[in-house]
Amino acid sequence: MKNFHLVARLAALPVVMALLLVGAPARASIELDYYTDTDPTNHTVSVAGNSVLQFSGSVDGFTIVNLTAAGQDAFGGSGELLDVSALVVSTTGSGTLYLRVVEDVTSSAAGYASAFSAVGNNVAAERGFSGTESTSPYRIFQLGQTTQFGGGPTTAVSGGISVVSEAIVIHALGRGANLSSDDSVGLAPVPVPPAAWLLGSGLLMLAGVGRRRGRR
Repeated sequence: MKNFHLVARLAALPVVMALLLVGAPARASIELDYYTDTDPTNHTVSVAGNSVLQFSGSVDGFTIVNLTAAGQDAFGGSGELLDVSALVVSTTGSGTLYLRVVEDVTSSAAGYASAFSAVGNNVAAERGFSGTESTSPYRIFQLGQTTQFGGGPTTAVSGGISVVSEAIVIHALGRGANLSSDDSVGLAPVPVPPAAWLLGSGLLMLAGVGRRRGRR
């Protein structure tokens, strides 16, 4: 039954992201929002620019030992958009902690890839990335989600985006629960079309024939 609820909550994650982002003003920053199931007051921390946000603090039995979110500007145009490179959370009891990291980005790529990895004890976690289109109708689409501690990259193809958001839901199942994770999203590698490979192979063959004739 717990697994059923976990999957159901994760299925609703993009909807939660959409409700949080629709109508929101444009941000020139990275923003962290957090609250718990028993303390629904939304707490917000932000940093100007798209470089690095670092935070530590406590809320309703949860201790955010460290959260480091590096934004697009921190990667010098390498294609990385958002990297929550360090998230360490512990708690003294059970409950649910909700985290959301939102960043303004500038990207016109046709594909994005997200990656998730984590280790934890006595805890379950749901994580998902979403992107908001940079032009009308400003649709929100999923860039990857997982209920697992591991998991490879997930790629979604779409147009340009202006906002990237990661939602993280941490379910502490008892005393001593803790989680350490690293999540990121960026531009997906552009695959070379099969026709291009064939063309390249043909050119190499022609070059080889030319060299052999030259020796004669």
